[in-house]
Amino acid sequence: MESSPRVRAGGGFDAERPDLLDQWSSPVYSIIWATDFDAENLTLRYYFYGDANGVPRLETKADWTDAQKDALREVYQVAMTPLLSYPVPQIYHWPYAQEWYNVRRYAQEELNEEIRIFGIMTSCLTLPASICNAGTDTRHWQERSPGDFLTPDQAWEAMYQIHNAPRSPGNEDVTLRPLSAPERIIDMIYQPEFLP
Repeated sequence: MESSPRVRAGGGFDAERPDLLDQWSSPVYSIIWATDFDAENLTLRYYFYGDANGVPRLETKADWTDAQKDALREVYQVAMTPLLSYPVPQIYHWPYAQEWYNVRRYAQEELNEEIRIFGIMTSCLTLPASICNAGTDTRHWQERSPGDFLTPDQAWEAMYQIHNAPRSPGNEDVTLRPLSAPERIIDMIYQPEFLP
């Protein structure tokens, strides 16, 4: 089979924690899946489209529970185990960006690792316009309620601003390494105009 510079193969995984929905796999099996993907596919990209459910949002690090620390470790392992990992976090609502802040903070402070966010995934374009209108909703993400679905642009702004703020979501003096502009913003098939 000849390869083309415009076509690339890879693998992806949409991992969800079972405390959110019973039909999803346990973290143990999700970690095994990511580890086995890495063992079998050392040259393929691995896209992680999962959530960070169960990790701390607004809690200070001193108040993180053992369950939240376990969740941080598990999300990191599933997102970053394969050699060619490309995390694309689900940022359906702006509090999800706070969760990913703490996943990146865990990686940086506990493992001295950097998580480079490849892009984000939202679900706005798959929803009725009465719930999420990507074409006309120009509000700032901070004007939205925590449970409101964000447009792709609002979701990236929330992610970028929360991750580049001078203080943590728990209002601590912690500064992560800067989050750079995304390579992809995905709304199922959404890609912004600036991409080739």
